Amino acid sequence: MKKIIKSIRSFLKKPFGDQRGSAALEFAMLAPIFTTITLGSVEMINLHRATSQAVTAVNAQADLVSRVNAMDDTQRDIVYAAAIAILDDFGSQAPVGLRITSLQRENNGDFTVLWSVAKNMTQEPDGSTYTPPAEQQLFVRNNETIILSELTFKYTPPIARAVGNFQRSYHYYAVRSPRFVPRIPYPPQDP
Repeated sequence: MKKIIKSIRSFLKKPFGDQRGSAALEFAMLAPIFTTITLGSVEMINLHRATSQAVTAVNAQADLVSRVNAMDDTQRDIVYAAAIAILDDFGSQAPVGLRITSLQRENNGDFTVLWSVAKNMTQEPDGSTYTPPAEQQLFVRNNETIILSELTFKYTPPIARAVGNFQRSYHYYAVRSPRFVPRIPYPPQDP
């Protein structure tokens, strides 16, 4: 009987008793999980940085335009260059679309395009009706003008180059009221 119990114990010890190689096996099982979590975290940080820069760029674009008395081609190019500079290296991945539109709220509540300039986006036709974001419409009175700044870009995460083509499009906007004049003309009108 003792021999049988001893043989059962030795049989059970063989698969569970030898611990050699268990660390390598655990590493092989957990390394892909931790690598995925680490790379995913880096990608989320890059995406957050890109969207943060885009929000800053579109707000700067709207703010710069709202501070001028009249818009011209030189000022437009400076505003575009400032927005692209804020975007840093994310702006160079794909063409960044920029649009600045001056809108006037009519007595019936509709918004009319006074002028629009765009780079890598479609320009809004002068005199057309345009609907700005709903939350911005509440604070504009009849016959008041606003500057609507828009920015679009496509973000391609760096990891996408290794695992496949993945791109996501983003569209941001900012609205400002002219600060020093009731209406910003473009092109500037002679006095």
